[in-house]
Amino acid sequence: MKDRYGFSLIMGLLVGMGIHGNALAQRLKVDKSITSLITTEKNFEKEVFRLGQKAAYLSVLSDNSIVFRSEPQSGKKYYQSNTKFQGLLNWDPVWVEVSKDGYFGYTTGPYRFLLNDSTLYGEYVSIWIREPFQTKWKLFVDAGASHAKPLGPLPSLSYPTTVTQSYPSIYPGIIEQSKDILLSTDVLFASLMSTRTPVQAYEEYLSPDSRMIEDGHLPIKGKDSIILNMNLHKGYLFFRPNASYVDYANDMGFTYGAGEFVDANRKSKKDRKFSYLRIWRLGLDGLWRISLELRTRKTS
Repeated sequence: MKDRYGFSLIMGLLVGMGIHGNALAQRLKVDKSITSLITTEKNFEKEVFRLGQKAAYLSVLSDNSIVFRSEPQSGKKYYQSNTKFQGLLNWDPVWVEVSKDGYFGYTTGPYRFLLNDSTLYGEYVSIWIREPFQTKWKLFVDAGASHAKPLGPLPSLSYPTTVTQSYPSIYPGIIEQSKDILLSTDVLFASLMSTRTPVQAYEEYLSPDSRMIEDGHLPIKGKDSIILNMNLHKGYLFFRPNASYVDYANDMGFTYGAGEFVDANRKSKKDRKFSYLRIWRLGLDGLWRISLELRTRKTS
């Protein structure tokens, strides 16, 4: 009886481990991918210092990359056609997130741009991708927003404590369908601005640890803080979604387009035009939620 009881106990433990084994394996895979992405990001920073911006960017940009330089445009064409990149650029990732399959991820954090005797500050967002079964990350989207010099110490590096819901979709047809669904989600979100207040719309679509990054403002972290800020700066928002991308695991993606903010106290409908980048995460309920939104002001 003792041997049989011991055997049953061991089998019970193994079964229990099996129940949670997939989640644990997925968590370990995500952690490994996060470490890999942070290493890539910091090595890229070193290459910018060693080679200069143009050569360093061209060495890591994917063929279909997008850079936000007031408006989204081809990353390769932008760096191939421009020759003058002055100043010293450095940055620090403080938030990182990767997809379940480890082929899509993004980092964000403060940057500093030293030009002559002045220093410009802001917040960057970099989206990285890699092909299945490949180890090398390529820079897919590069964007940022400027703000005043931040006060206090640099935040410590962090990332979500739970992994996203994943629906494997490595087949091209399914990926294209997922892109359409995500773009439709962004279109629906934009349409809500005509029937609800921005606060009501964002309350429904923000994830608890969302981040809001906008030119002229320090980044806002967390759904509650974002909503509080919106209540303090009342106005009208208009969005025109342009395109979408969904990763192979179908658990993360992004949309981008154009938008404008109209102050509630003004009559002009062209108060503040911007380009936006919106990173989405698929929740455990199967619905897309905003993980990060960046708005960069248009210069023209």
